[in-house]
Amino acid sequence: IRVRGVNNVGPGEYQAQDTEGTTQEPPMSRQYRNLLQHARAEAAKHMNPDGVMDYLVNERVLEEEEVRKMREERKSNSETVSAVLDLLPYKGDEGYTALLEALKATNQKDLVDVLHGKAKPSPPTEVTLQSTCYDSLNVSWTPGSDGGFEQYFQITYRNKDQNDDFIEPAPIELKNPQAKNCRIKDLQESTTYAVKVNQHEVSRR
Repeated sequence: IRVRGVNNVGPGEYQAQDTEGTTQEPPMSRQYRNLLQHARAEAAKHMNPDGVMDYLVNERVLEEEEVRKMREERKSNSETVSAVLDLLPYKGDEGYTALLEALKATNQKDLVDVLHGKAKPSPPTEVTLQSTCYDSLNVSWTPGSDGGFEQYFQITYRNKDQNDDFIEPAPIELKNPQAKNCRIKDLQESTTYAVKVNQHEVSRR
C-alpha cells in the first residue's frame, strides 16, 4: 500500500517505502469455507433461497437488512444463493451449520449431502463389449468415483439399427457397488447393439 498527499498544486510523492499488510481471513474455518466453495455450483442451480434466508434470519445468523438487500439487488435465485454463500463465511462456523439446518427445515436435504462434500458418481470408464455367444454380450467397465456414497450400476442397451434412444428395454440394475461386468442375455443374433453403463448413488435413489 502507498499513500501520498494531494493539494491544489498537485499530488505529492508517495512514502519512500511500500507498506505491506495482510487482510484477515473470514472467521469461518477453512474446512467449512472449502465445502461451501465445493458446493457452490450445485447450490446455485438447485437451492430455493427464500426459505433458507428466512430460517437464517430467525436463527440470527443473517440480519434482516442483509437479506432485504440480497432480495432487492439479485435478479435470480442463483445470484441470491451465490450472495448467501459469499456472506456466510463472515458469520463463522455457525453460518455453515445453520445453513445445513435451514436446508433440512426447507426440505432440501439433497443439498445437505452436497455441502458435506458429496457428489454424483463419475461416469464409468473403459467400457468394453465381448460377444461369446450368439444371443448375449459381456459388458465390462472400470467404476468411476462413487461421490462419497455407496453406489449401484445401470446398464441400458438398444439395437443400433432400429432404436434412436435407450428407453427400451428397461435398464439392468446391479446392486453390488463393486460390480465391474454384466452379461446381457436374450439378444438377437448377428445384431449390433449400443450399450451404456451408468452409476447411481444408493442414498439418492
